[in-house]
Amino acid sequence: MISIFICEDNKQELENIKTCIENYVMINALDMKVELATDDPVSLLNHVKRQSRGNNLYFLDIDLGNDTIGGIQLAASIRSFDVLSPIVFVTSHDELVLTTFKHAVEALGYIIKDGPDSCAGQIRQILDLVNKRYLTNPNNYRVFTVRCEDSVRIFNVNDIIYFQTSDTHRVIMTHNKGQIEFRMSMKEVEKADPDFIRCHESFIVNRSHISEISKSKRLLKLSNGSICEMSFRRMKQVLDAIN
Repeated sequence: MISIFICEDNKQELENIKTCIENYVMINALDMKVELATDDPVSLLNHVKRQSRGNNLYFLDIDLGNDTIGGIQLAASIRSFDVLSPIVFVTSHDELVLTTFKHAVEALGYIIKDGPDSCAGQIRQILDLVNKRYLTNPNNYRVFTVRCEDSVRIFNVNDIIYFQTSDTHRVIMTHNKGQIEFRMSMKEVEKADPDFIRCHESFIVNRSHISEISKSKRLLKLSNGSICEMSFRRMKQVLDAIN
């Protein structure tokens, strides 16, 4: 599913955009959901950071009227940890579109607020385009973000094999090219993607990498040959996830 985030400082415009998106998503049964519609850019940033995933779509007003964070600055902050998700700028001033190029913020498109009908039509075109790309290759929108001390790394969910606890609030992630250790709780990891299945207090596996299950020994064999423990109380959850 694609999570949609809207940031617009005009309350009426915010409600109009939200309603337009929700109606179009419902009528066309799109695999999308408005996750947050707000006039507060800081609130949006905090919400997205907690997700640790990249299957998002952003509608951002360029001129937010915020003393601290404008629309372009908000987009740049989003790009620091979500490098793949499409960003759409919304503005009443088409001359502001040129300023986005100066800040090297890649945008999928621009919506000019020159009337309710025109704005709604532009939004529907964007949703159709994003949906087409998502259906063509949905894995492009599924990433896991790891924040280290001085860097941010983006991993394709398909490349992640499993997670194991290392220390209090530290996790070792095994992926196709090696391992990386970072600070995060297992609860946060588990919520990051529907393919991440908690099989034990100390292990979370990517269900697409499970190659063999031993119910009697309560063990999982993964695609790279690793063996993970499976607790009795989580066995049903694992079996349900792969069926």
